Parts: sequence; C-alpha cells; structure tokens
Amino acid sequence: MFDRQYFEKVLPDQLRLIGGPARLVVRLHSGREFDVWSLVSAHEAYVILEVHAGGQEPKRSEKWQGEHPNAPPWIFDQAAIPYASISDTFLTPKMVSAQPGRPTGFGPTAA
Repeated sequence: MFDRQYFEKVLPDQLRLIGGPARLVVRLHSGREFDVWSLVSAHEAYVILEVHAGGQEPKRSEKWQGEHPNAPPWIFDQAAIPYASISDTFLTPKMVSAQPGRPTGFGPTAA
C-alpha cells in the first residue's frame, strides 16, 4: 500500500535514479488516472498533487508572475487522494507529446 513515506522518500529516490525529467502517472483502484505535475504535500492518510486536467493549463496573471518569478506560470488542478485508493504509480523518463505551450513532466524542476 502507498503511504506518506512513498511520496516523501521513495519517489524522490526514484527520480534521482532516473536523473532527469520524468512523467508520473498515479492510478486509482477505480481506474481513474492522474498525470502529475508536482507533489503539493503528503499527509498521514492522503496526498495532495498538482495534476494536469487535460487541455492547456491556464496561465497566472502577469502581476502574480512578477511577484513569483521562479514559480511556473501555469495553474494546475489539485487532487487530494487517499493512499488506500491508489492502485499503482508509473514513473518513466519517456515524455508524451504535449500540446503546444502545455507543460509536461514531474520532478525537481516541475515542483
């Protein structure tokens, strides 16, 4: 079963072994999948992830971007997922084709 330790310790080690950009997919027992952009936070019973909603993510305002120059300019959906509902994760260095202007990936540069 997945837990907080997976997202805080195991996943970063997997990323270290890949050594570059990666794509993370989280699958639920229901069959739903999330293409993950970044880990927001891991808690005792659930994880909060920034996820792609499909299509192109909206951009933040110019004022917000000016105040946060090191943050990505896109706004992602957030999903709070109970660990017990996660069936598996898939981490790969293979990136899928993205629509023009759509960010891809997961990892230290994505967070």
